[in-house]
Amino acid sequence: MQSTELKSYVNELVETNLMPNLEDFVRIPNLSRMFDSELFTNGLNEKACKFVMDWAEKQNVKGMKLEFVQNKPPRTPYIFGEVEAQGSDSTV
Repeated sequence: MQSTELKSYVNELVETNLMPNLEDFVRIPNLSRMFDSELFTNGLNEKACKFVMDWAEKQNVKGMKLEFVQNKPPRTPYIFGEVEAQGSDSTV
């Protein structure tokens, strides 16, 4: 792919995939525990994590594994992702 084609592809991807999804993501009023006393009961963190996981899965990244990790409070739930290396024994 030539650099002009790559630039065009990336610009289109940002406009049609990244920005609309980022806009939807920031509409979820998920705050850190320092600003949300109901973080562990209101489900907003889980909603935000599900949104990110759904988006990531739609990207069809070969060898990607995602896990929603929900520890006991005061640990904040999070997403752990791993992409298997292609053509190597290492992992990213």
